[in-house]
Amino acid sequence: MNAWDLFRKAYGTRLDQSQVINWTWFDTQTYTSAATVLLTFFNAVRATKDLGNMELAGVLAHPKAFIIRAIGVYFRHEMTQDEIIPGAANDIARLINNGWAQLEIGNKNYGVWPIHRLPAGGGVWSDSAGAGTAAANAWRTNAQNGIPDPRAIYALSQPMLIDPQINFNFTLQWTTAQTLSGNIVIEVDLDGELMRPVQ
Repeated sequence: MNAWDLFRKAYGTRLDQSQVINWTWFDTQTYTSAATVLLTFFNAVRATKDLGNMELAGVLAHPKAFIIRAIGVYFRHEMTQDEIIPGAANDIARLINNGWAQLEIGNKNYGVWPIHRLPAGGGVWSDSAGAGTAAANAWRTNAQNGIPDPRAIYALSQPMLIDPQINFNFTLQWTTAQTLSGNIVIEVDLDGELMRPVQ
């Protein structure tokens, strides 16, 4: 069933007064080294748009609805010249190898995935080096959950519908806190189609 079929089944003639556009909901949280075991996304309106684009905390504003087609987890790690090797690669390996993700819509669980199954589909990729001791190995410090290619993202075989004003959240969890070389900002992307009133 494609996204239009899901919308038609759920909303029928209301689609005549609506438009469906491509959209990505995204949100960020900071993983605090040696302390974090749970991060919950989409549960707050962030102060600036670079941190998230939710309009309400944990729900879509009425009468908006959303079809999730793909999910990605992106690590906003900035490489620095004096970074300790292996640095980011080791940090991100710990986070994706030891954690899992979960999506809840309403009171239902719609998936539990190992984090490594949810590649980012984008991001900085570099193997250049500058002057300095660490820079000769700088490519080793650049790490991400997958290659920076928009096709490298977890596409759902069955799209998921988030109805208006239905609570939803996405969590990343670890059994124990991971000790990293520093704190890391993590972004979660829900990619799909947004139904909204015709403007």
